Amino acid sequence: MGKAMKGIVCPVITPIKDGVVDARAVDALVHFLEKSGVDGVFPSGSTGAFPLMDKDMHMSVIEAFRERVEKRMLFLPGTGRGSASETVVVSKKALKLGADAVVVVTPYYMRVSQESMLKYFGSIAKEIDGPMILYNIPQLTGNALGVETISSLAESHENIVGIKDSSMDFGFFSEVVNRFSDRLAIFQGMDNLLLPSLMLGASGGVCGTTNFTGLAKKVHKMYELGSVEKARKMQSLLTEIMSKAGSLPFPSNYNYLFYNTVMGRESTCAVPPLEEIGKKDGREAYGRLRPLLGKA
Repeated sequence: MGKAMKGIVCPVITPIKDGVVDARAVDALVHFLEKSGVDGVFPSGSTGAFPLMDKDMHMSVIEAFRERVEKRMLFLPGTGRGSASETVVVSKKALKLGADAVVVVTPYYMRVSQESMLKYFGSIAKEIDGPMILYNIPQLTGNALGVETISSLAESHENIVGIKDSSMDFGFFSEVVNRFSDRLAIFQGMDNLLLPSLMLGASGGVCGTTNFTGLAKKVHKMYELGSVEKARKMQSLLTEIMSKAGSLPFPSNYNYLFYNTVMGRESTCAVPPLEEIGKKDGREAYGRLRPLLGKA
């Protein structure tokens, strides 16, 4: 698989200014992530509002982060599109740019069967020459990957190397870890479930709060060092930060908090038609978060 698929990965925001990627913001974010010590970057995921981008913007986002991300860090771009054929095109381009693996979400908007998802992911895995990570986030897509579907895909396609689960279903996540941790890299996609997932045997976490705080990496580091009590206290703080960040609409909240915390600007600059966070709401939310971020 090349680099070890583990650790803390940032599902980066997509900063858009005047209709194009905000290069200065990408520079600032990548520099912040390097200082935080995160292990990987995941552009064009849900936090990056990928369904709202056309194919050209989707690729421009992947390219902008690829140019700036350190080689030591995992580069795991989301390449899922509304159709399998476009997903293959974007995946091939991303792999050519040096992606360590592409992250492909389930079909979305229309409900599909497990058999249809098996065929969908299988067709993409056959077409691309590189590693692929399955992405399960049913609360946004309307389609949940089943355990037996994951099993069939893992057995049939050697280039399916992992799964990112953001289902918030810890029972499902536990079963996935128990059954597939010897074969797949398994990432928890919810910050508030990071520590229990690591204790269960997860490979790592894909944590949205890493766009504005390095706390998730500190939880991971303390756990790896065996300081479970310190990790537990940090996890409690991380969960509170995630909860308070959720008082603003997702994913604009992460854009706003990045610009405010990292760049010192009261901006949102999200993918249209996502709206700017209003000054009143933003300042109130940031006021509640600031004391917690000071403890991180």
